[in-house]
Order: sequence, then C-alpha cells, then structure tokens
Amino acid sequence: MEIIISLVYGIIQALSEFLPVSSSGHLALFPKVFSFKDPGVIYDFLLHVGTAVAMTVYFRREIKDVLLQIYRRKFPSDPVLDSRFLFTSVVTSIVLIFILKGPALKIGRSPNLIGINLIVFGILLVLSEKLGKNNKNVGYKIAILIGLAQAIAVFPGVSRSGITITMGLFLGLSKFNAARFSFLMSIPIIYAGVLYKSPVLFTGENLGFSLTSALIGTAVSAIVGYFVIHWFLKFIQKISLMWFCVYRILIGILVLTLL
Repeated sequence: MEIIISLVYGIIQALSEFLPVSSSGHLALFPKVFSFKDPGVIYDFLLHVGTAVAMTVYFRREIKDVLLQIYRRKFPSDPVLDSRFLFTSVVTSIVLIFILKGPALKIGRSPNLIGINLIVFGILLVLSEKLGKNNKNVGYKIAILIGLAQAIAVFPGVSRSGITITMGLFLGLSKFNAARFSFLMSIPIIYAGVLYKSPVLFTGENLGFSLTSALIGTAVSAIVGYFVIHWFLKFIQKISLMWFCVYRILIGILVLTLL
C-alpha cells in the first residue's frame, strides 16, 4: 500500500509542480482527503528533488550555457538565459524564503489557507494573462520581483510556477519566457532547500514513510515530470491560463467546503 501511495505522490508532484496549480498544496491535501498520515515537508522535498532532476536533464544545454557564462564572462542575447539575472533572482528568493519559512511551517499546511491560496492566486494568474503587455524581457528589476514572488510559494496552494509566471506576465514577459525563467531559477533553489534539509534526510527523522518508498516517489516524479515540462512549454503559448484558474478555484472551494 505504501508503494502505491508513493507512486501516486510522484505523479501528483510531477503534474502539479510544472503546471500552475501548486504541487505543495496537492501534496499537503492528498493525505487529508484519503485519511492517512501526512509524511510531512521532508517527504515533499524528496519529491521536489525528482522534479528538479527532470528540469536539470531537460534544460541541460541551457544550464551548461549559464555555467559557461560565469567562466567566460560572455553573456547571451537571450536575457532569460543570462546568468546575472538568474543569479539575482535566486539570491533574492532564498533570502525571503528564510524569512517566510517559519510561518510557512507553522500554518502553511492548513486546509483553509491552502484553499484560499488556490483561489486567490488562481485569479491573479488569469488576470496576469489578460493584463500583461508581453512587450518586455528579463532585466534586474524583473529578476528581483520574480525572485520575491517565488519565495511566497513556500506556502502550499500558491504554486511555484504559478506565482512566478504570474509575476512575469504582470511585468510584461511572454508566457513562454516567463515559464522558462521560472523553471530555470527554481532548479538551484530546490537543490539548496534539499541541501539545507539533508541532515534530517540522512537520519530519517520526520519521514512518515520509509526512505525506499520515498525514493520510488522521487523517481516517478522525475520521469513523469520530464514529459510534463515538454508538454507545458510546447503548448503554453496556445492554451489559456483560464483553465488552470478554473481548476484552482474548484479545488479551492472543495477544500474550504469539505476539509
């Protein structure tokens, strides 16, 4: 039974990490809906490792280019791949995450807060699509603001990809560039979070499941996540974010009503 739950967890993480619907929110709600013990945020981190690996493999060429920029001090014509902007965004996000992580751990997994976050940030997502000008590219100001936005995603129900894409669209980025920048900047942040939690991971504390089942979920999230990234980037310019907004509102209402 534990293995089956781990497989489901991995699929949920892969689908909800890259789609703007909040992976942490879904992972926190899953045990509440089906009435089993919540494995906790450390287990969530392991699943995020899987999707981080998926992003690392999918964006391996872009990551290589970013790393070479630091060595060669030659920056690309595509600002989304500019290491200066990515670094600025990552550092900004990490600083604010350390400020918010305390309150997020205390109240973040509350069903009421998750439901409200799903609805509110779903509405903001579709508003950003309607009001965004789609006439700018990444710069230092945009990088800082997107970094600040990503930090808010420590609260389940917000959505890491959702809030960063929302901020990018409000600031004038295209959906494609907002999504690419969102994914690329999240890779080092997720790895940094796992490194920060690594002492707990190796001792096995706070894990509601065995490490073996957690690793199975991690592997599933990596494999499924790779294909979700490809699909999302391929179709994001063609599909309306309204569909994700409607889904978030419906799930949010169900959470507030039933839980």
